[in-house]
Amino acid sequence: MQSKTFQRYLINILVLVSLQLFLSNINKAQTTNEMFLSNGSEPSFVVDENGSYHLTYKDNQIRYSKFSNTGTLIKNFNLSPVENVNRCFLNYKHNKLIAVWRLNSFFNNTYIKGMYIDTDQDSVINNPVTVSDEYGDAIRFNPRVNFFNDSTVLITWDGDGSLSQQSAVYGRFSDASLTNIDSVFMINDDIANSNAGTSRIILSQDSAKFLSVWVDDRTGIDKIYGRMFTVDGTPLAQSFLISDSLETTTLYNLSGTLNPLDGKFAVLWAVDSNPVWQLKLRWVDQNGIPESDILNITSAEDSVIEYPDFEIDIDYLGRMVVVWEEYSGGKSAIFSKRYSTTGNPYGQKIKVSQSSFADNVNQYYPKVKFYNNQLYYVWWQTNSQSQKIYARIIDFDYLVDVQQEPGYFADDYYLKQNYPNPFNPSTKISWQSPVGSWQTLKVYDILGNEVATLVDEYKSAGTYEVEFNAAKYTSGVYFYRLHAGSFVETKKMILLK
Repeated sequence: MQSKTFQRYLINILVLVSLQLFLSNINKAQTTNEMFLSNGSEPSFVVDENGSYHLTYKDNQIRYSKFSNTGTLIKNFNLSPVENVNRCFLNYKHNKLIAVWRLNSFFNNTYIKGMYIDTDQDSVINNPVTVSDEYGDAIRFNPRVNFFNDSTVLITWDGDGSLSQQSAVYGRFSDASLTNIDSVFMINDDIANSNAGTSRIILSQDSAKFLSVWVDDRTGIDKIYGRMFTVDGTPLAQSFLISDSLETTTLYNLSGTLNPLDGKFAVLWAVDSNPVWQLKLRWVDQNGIPESDILNITSAEDSVIEYPDFEIDIDYLGRMVVVWEEYSGGKSAIFSKRYSTTGNPYGQKIKVSQSSFADNVNQYYPKVKFYNNQLYYVWWQTNSQSQKIYARIIDFDYLVDVQQEPGYFADDYYLKQNYPNPFNPSTKISWQSPVGSWQTLKVYDILGNEVATLVDEYKSAGTYEVEFNAAKYTSGVYFYRLHAGSFVETKKMILLK
């Protein structure tokens, strides 16, 4: 009996120590100083399971580097021995890393090259592979590589080709080592009347199909189109319009990702909303049907630069972050903000870099990836003397907490942090609903198992509060998730006995 009592006491002490460490990290709203990674330009990066950076960039040649999360260089070598190359992109899955880039030839044509990188090696172990078609006198650009699983990748690019004299979007399947490459196929479907490009691929939640999105001028002005495919490249339907059919201004660039919570596709693009550019987002459901609303991600108050680069990422809890280039004081800088899935911001935007506009530098090509409740950023910084690549890691909560939350909107859904937290044995959870809807509030353990349903009913617009009594549960981390209409939000709480 005494032994069991002592064991229980010891467990509580260990939980308390772990909790204190956890809370100290949260309360600090940690953010690292920016880290200089390398001389170079036009970065692309991924984060592996250990939180390490894998980076490709231009430095006369295409180079690959691996860094720890503190910026310590682990590996560094050339991917391409040829200087006449353009921006490189890479993707990663389970220790498999593939880089793709455009090679400029001397005969008025270009090719898309790719290379499989063994992350356990310290040098290139194979030669670059031509992943585009061999059709001559063609201009190819904007390559991307997409992992469908551990053994199948889809490489896409834009440009002329043997299947169309118009600029089109092309795809080609391969194995993960780029040794077995299938035939080239065309992704867009209006080859007679349009030029298409700036394509992106988003894999569905069940990995059974994918959404391809691109910029298309079939109406005489650029618009965003999408098309659903099975994972073998078979079209499920004709293309459909994603951007506003009434939009008459210039559209530019694309970014997209999947919301793991509901399986919807997020499509982000830039619009020339004279006199400023703005970022807009639209959700597309799993069947390829766009939602009715197009959401404004930035506003006229944000000085988004002309023809901007930007990126969106969403983690497994449905938390969304966007990063973009902004213009101020004659220079460009990188800004980021957290958003709800309805497009409303939480907190104020932050300037990712610690440099000031007075430092006489410009920053481009922002990238962001979620990892373990942290946001990994990479960007390219340049002036008349140098081109450098920087990185920074910022706690996700910093984008809200340091900006003196709540700061939520009266006309939006809002899920508050439970109080008290930590708690024993009960805590209160409150939220706001701007309209009536069917609402569910559930509690999950750290493994994702549902342990309690607190609300499951229709509720009118208003503010609500419920109590969660955890007397029968063990100490540890729990999550509570609110579903209200299209709104989904998840927060963390800690039970300490």
